[in-house]
Amino acid sequence: MRILSSFFRGWITFWMFLAMPTIFCPSVLAQEKEHTFKITGDRYIDFAFMRISVAYDSLSADHLYICRYYRTGHLKDKTYYLVTGNKFCLTNMDNHIAKKDLILDGIQQIYSDNEALETESVYKNGVLQQMIDYYNNGNKHMMYSGDDKSLNGPFKMWHPNGQLGFSGNYENNLKDGIFESFDASGNLERKGTYSKGKLIDGVAVVQDFVYDAPEVPAEYKGNDSILNKILIKKSANLVDVATMDSTVEDFLDLKFTIHKSGQIKKVEITNASTPLEEEIIKTVFSHQFMDFQPATIEGVPVSSYFSKSFFLSHKGLQAATDLMIQKNNDSKDENPYTIVEDMPEFPEGEMGMRKFLAQTIRYPREATANHIQGKVFVSFVIQKNGTVGDIAIVRGVHPLLDAEAMRVVKQMPRWTPGHQAGKAVKVSYTIPINFVLE
Repeated sequence: MRILSSFFRGWITFWMFLAMPTIFCPSVLAQEKEHTFKITGDRYIDFAFMRISVAYDSLSADHLYICRYYRTGHLKDKTYYLVTGNKFCLTNMDNHIAKKDLILDGIQQIYSDNEALETESVYKNGVLQQMIDYYNNGNKHMMYSGDDKSLNGPFKMWHPNGQLGFSGNYENNLKDGIFESFDASGNLERKGTYSKGKLIDGVAVVQDFVYDAPEVPAEYKGNDSILNKILIKKSANLVDVATMDSTVEDFLDLKFTIHKSGQIKKVEITNASTPLEEEIIKTVFSHQFMDFQPATIEGVPVSSYFSKSFFLSHKGLQAATDLMIQKNNDSKDENPYTIVEDMPEFPEGEMGMRKFLAQTIRYPREATANHIQGKVFVSFVIQKNGTVGDIAIVRGVHPLLDAEAMRVVKQMPRWTPGHQAGKAVKVSYTIPINFVLE
C-alpha cells in the first residue's frame, strides 16, 4: 500500500513538472507586456571565461538587470539598469550604453570567486550615490555616500569584528556634523563636531586609512648619513651583497607603508628588480630600525606611503643622492640597441632559458578550465647591469596568459648584458612564451 502511495505521489509530481511550462510561460509573456521595452535576442552569452545573462526587473517596468557568472557557475556581479529605449539586445550592450538608452540605476553587487559579497553600490540615473565594501568574513568594512568627485552624506567604517570604528557626515566634500571614532571593543576614542570642514568642538577625527597624500607626509627622523650607516651595517655582510659583481650598480625605488605609530609595515620595490634584489631588501628591512615621524591629517597621526630611492652595490645598500638619481635618469633616456656585437645572454644560455620557463610558468587555473592556450610575445630591455626592465606584451593571447607571461619575465635572473665597442649597453629583446595544454 505504501509502495502504491509513493508511486502515485511520484506520478502526480511528474505530471506537474511537465505542466510547468504551460503554467509559467503566460506570466513571462505578461511580464514582457508590463515593461516599457522588450528584450530581444539571446538572454545569455557564453565567453571563454564567463557567462553574461539579462532579465526583466519584476519590480520596475523600465528596468532590467544583467548578471555575470564565473565559469564555476558562481555569481560574479549583478547590476540594475534603467532602459530608456523600447528594445534591448544583450549582444549590443556597448551600443546601448553609448547611446545612453541603458543607464546604471539601482544596486550593483560584486562577488568574489568564493561567492562572498565584495562591494555594493547604489546608482541613480548613472551617478553613484553610495558604496559599501565588505571584509572577507562578510562584515561591512566601509560605507560612503557621494559620487566619484565629492562626498555627500554618511561615511562609516567598521572593524573586522563588526564593531563600528568611524562615523561622520559630509556635505560637498566637507566634514559637517558629529564625527566619532571607536576601538574594536566599541569604546569611544575621539569625538569632534565640524561645520563646513572646520572643527568647532572636541578633537579632530580622521579615517584609519593608508594615505597616498597626507597633509603632512611621513619623514625619516635622522639624515641620510645616519641612515646609510645603518643600511651598510645591515647589508654589506650579506652573502648576496658581498658576492655581487663589482661593476653592478642598481637603483631601487622603494615604497614603504609607514604605520601611524612610525613603524615600517611593508616595503616593496616599484621599479624593475630581480628576485635576488627582492630578497636583499626583504632581509635588510625584516626588523624595525628606521625611526619615522608618521604622517598626519588634521594633526592626527595616520598610516601612509613613503617613497625613496636607494643604491645597491657590492658595498651594500644606501640612500641615493640627488646626483646619483640624476645620473640614473640620464641613463634611462638612452635608447636600447636591438643588435650589438655581443648580445645579452641568459644564465646557461638557451637551455637555461627553457629550464627557467618550464619551472616558473604557472598555468592559470581558469585558463586551463576554459582550454585557453597560445603563444604570447613579450618584449623587454636587458639593462647595462643585466637586469630586465621595460616589460611589455607585443602580441597577446588572453589577459590571463598575458599576465602570467609578464610575471614570469619579471622573475628572470640577471642576464649577461650586451656589449657594443667593449661597453655594456641596453638591448631590446623579444621572446615567445608558448602556453600549450596537453
